[in-house]
Amino acid sequence: MTQFLSPEKYIRQRARTLPIHECLVNDEWDQNQLATVFIVRKHVNGHFTIGNFLVDLKCLGVKDTFFWFNISADEYEDLKDDLFSKQEMSVISYELAHNIVFAGENFATEIGLKSHPDFYKTTQFILEEDNDNIELMDIEVGDNGIPVYVQGPYDSPVRVLEILETLDKTVGPDNYQFILQNESERDFFRDDNDFDDDDFYDEEDDDNDFDEFYDFSFEELKERFLKISKSADLKEIILDDPISTGLARHLSYRIAGEDRIEDLFIELLESIDFMDEDDEIYPSMFGLVNDEKYAMADLERDFMLVYITIGENHIAVNDLSNFKDKYPDVPAYYLLMAHHAFLMDKSNGVKLIKQYAADFPDYKLLQLYAAAVLEMTSEKKSDNEFPIPFSAWFNDRFLLHPVEAKEYLLYFSSIILKKENLAWSQAFVDALDDSALTDELYSEFYLSGNLSVFKILQNRLSTEDFLHLK
Repeated sequence: MTQFLSPEKYIRQRARTLPIHECLVNDEWDQNQLATVFIVRKHVNGHFTIGNFLVDLKCLGVKDTFFWFNISADEYEDLKDDLFSKQEMSVISYELAHNIVFAGENFATEIGLKSHPDFYKTTQFILEEDNDNIELMDIEVGDNGIPVYVQGPYDSPVRVLEILETLDKTVGPDNYQFILQNESERDFFRDDNDFDDDDFYDEEDDDNDFDEFYDFSFEELKERFLKISKSADLKEIILDDPISTGLARHLSYRIAGEDRIEDLFIELLESIDFMDEDDEIYPSMFGLVNDEKYAMADLERDFMLVYITIGENHIAVNDLSNFKDKYPDVPAYYLLMAHHAFLMDKSNGVKLIKQYAADFPDYKLLQLYAAAVLEMTSEKKSDNEFPIPFSAWFNDRFLLHPVEAKEYLLYFSSIILKKENLAWSQAFVDALDDSALTDELYSEFYLSGNLSVFKILQNRLSTEDFLHLK
């Protein structure tokens, strides 16, 4: 059986075995010292994997980076058309592209700054190793080697201060230049005066939903949160107000500890490192071994008709009956029945689900749903139990059908949120934020995750004093 790697894992393990197809950079990159570099590698099937690197040669190194994985030749041509419509680009040698990226990265490292985390995690592996095998070229960095920090449009006041404080320590206050979006603020930052983030915050900029609260005392955060959490429209607040979820996240990090949440986040993100946009229909989704008996497109259509209306009793009963008549030997019927039974009568539903799971031990989606239901209805809590990663359920497939993704996330979230543990719930929400889920699925579980965070915070802030936090 073929084993599939996720795009990230494939890039880390195999991208360097793919030949370079071409490399691109924006014209005049050397004059303005801001380079948009594309490294394009070609698969044996004619598809392309592409790394994009936004390189600030003045100071910050790789400011942003992302990739396209295994896209078709037509998709690549569309990408190039779009790219060339926005800026003038030129084809360059791989050696020059490599030197541009690593000149920026190495310069940033030397002055104590880090490039974008995705560079270290993934996209650096689209480049060759930075060693003596690559011809070294002279790429100008800084202003004759002097760092020049230019504030970007999304650099918050806190981010500006972090960079300036780092440069003060690594090269000295008089050995770098900085350019702010508003030059009148230069002395304000240089003098290290106190400031109120509200003076800089743009409510339409979601990037600031966390940074805004760095300078608030714990008591101020607590008072604001408790007032918000008592709202009757809490669900609407979570979905529509990033400031409130940023406030909750800040409290979570202070109470549970940044290191603890970060460690959990990394493991949980790995467990949901899939995409839920697969158009392919797998017989296993319906509990079948192959697609010989039924037309998969028809089966999917009829299955989805019931699946999306399963909570509407008057509709689902008829649809379930019709599905059973049309597909009498398809195990997916029992998955639909399990959902319906649990929604209508939880106690009796659990009994039926256990029976169905016993009858179809090899039907992964039914086993997933049974595991989720048993977790939700169990009184037992496990502080250390991790959900089984999706790869173990779906034979290392990276692309999942939306139904498969939803059933896995239901199982995944049931284990995490059942813990009623602040670090786990916040790490779950953070992992969803960094996932590749479609908006619909993301919103559903983002809401349940944040509701858990809000509930735990409200309870703990109302019952614990947290005198050690300031």
